[in-house]
Amino acid sequence: MILSGIQAMLPALGHEWYEETGELNEIKNQQFIVGQPSWTLDEIVIDANFPIIKVMNNGTISMLYQIDNFPANTDTLKYGIKEIGESWTFETITTESMPGKQIDLVLDSNNNPHIVYLSNFPNNDLKYGSKNSDGTWNLQTIDTGENYFPSLVLDSNDNPHILYGGNSNDELHYAYFDGFSWFEGINLEN
Repeated sequence: MILSGIQAMLPALGHEWYEETGELNEIKNQQFIVGQPSWTLDEIVIDANFPIIKVMNNGTISMLYQIDNFPANTDTLKYGIKEIGESWTFETITTESMPGKQIDLVLDSNNNPHIVYLSNFPNNDLKYGSKNSDGTWNLQTIDTGENYFPSLVLDSNDNPHILYGGNSNDELHYAYFDGFSWFEGINLEN
């Protein structure tokens, strides 16, 4: 058993998240409840990798993670949500060929999830997605080619901004949506 490290600590909520690697990869949550004598441990997802955890304004927890589908050379990107006092619910966003550890999740001002990930491994196309009000996901390719390690933030208008490595020359690239159009592949080293 190998712990890949604490993925997120939420001291205000008494939560500690981590991924445990062994025969099966597991995403676990330890929770400390005031008045209880010890931490409680919950197995959230079995055979999953690379959890990204976010907490909504109301305390609802959301999670993005990846499942490797060997030997099919595809991976499944999943989103989970747990409202206070409720059980986890999970949904599949997409199944594609993805490199590991290259996903990110942010929540907008209305607690809607926005994601970024790489697809079409080993080409590593940069993809962005957001969940629509009807519950469907809008996924779009932002930049094709050799991209790496995307990081996603939203501005004050909830428009996405993505910083990522590009090409094999260790370039730093930037993409953003201004509310009307995408501007992608901006090489910040020029």
